[in-house]
Amino acid sequence: MGGSNPKWEYYKSDTKEDVVEFTGDAMYGAEQGHTTVQFVLYKDLTFELYGIWVDREGDALGEKYAMTDDEIEDTLDTIYRTVQ
Repeated sequence: MGGSNPKWEYYKSDTKEDVVEFTGDAMYGAEQGHTTVQFVLYKDLTFELYGIWVDREGDALGEKYAMTDDEIEDTLDTIYRTVQ
């Protein structure tokens, strides 16, 4: 995937959940995109992948991009590599 501009942010959601959000630019095939990945944190020190969103240049408002399993795995590998 090859990402750039990675950023991690923690915040409390409107429903008072602890959320960590990762954002970064990435290439999807030959297309440049911006990825957002959200994790919900729990008191027992576990977390859940809440969602992955990709905004690509040229997408219509509200258009959704479905990532393949390989793209999701590559995205998560990139995320975890940036914090090691």
